[in-house]
Amino acid sequence: MEIKKLSKAARLLDQIKALDNEIIELDKIALIVVNDRTEINLNLSVKNLTKEDEDKIRVSFDTDGSLTSGGHSMDGLRYWLESMNPSRLPQPKVNKNYEMLNKIISPEDFLLVVQVLRASRMNERSLCFTKMAELGVKF
Repeated sequence: MEIKKLSKAARLLDQIKALDNEIIELDKIALIVVNDRTEINLNLSVKNLTKEDEDKIRVSFDTDGSLTSGGHSMDGLRYWLESMNPSRLPQPKVNKNYEMLNKIISPEDFLLVVQVLRASRMNERSLCFTKMAELGVKF
């Protein structure tokens, strides 16, 4: 086997090991939910990368007519002077590019979520084995 193929196969094997660990963790959690009384709190946060990129390049006007970019004045002297008094600087909004979901869900719903995640990891794992077979690795 060529060194290049061997290197690719090693990376795929590492990816398979990582996927196996995720699958094992999902199975452990599922067993706890199936066998014990549980309360499941589902927390999701989605970061809007498009909005974050737009905010970086967005140029607008401040209340006094100065140009601002990303919430900060572009007038260097004014910005420097205001920086001496941080309370006057525009405060960035916390998590403005995140959407949050925090909800208590039933064990049945949780197991459905775990099932989807596990199936996705299993498909990724299968694809890695297929790629390794194409490289000439025999199992």
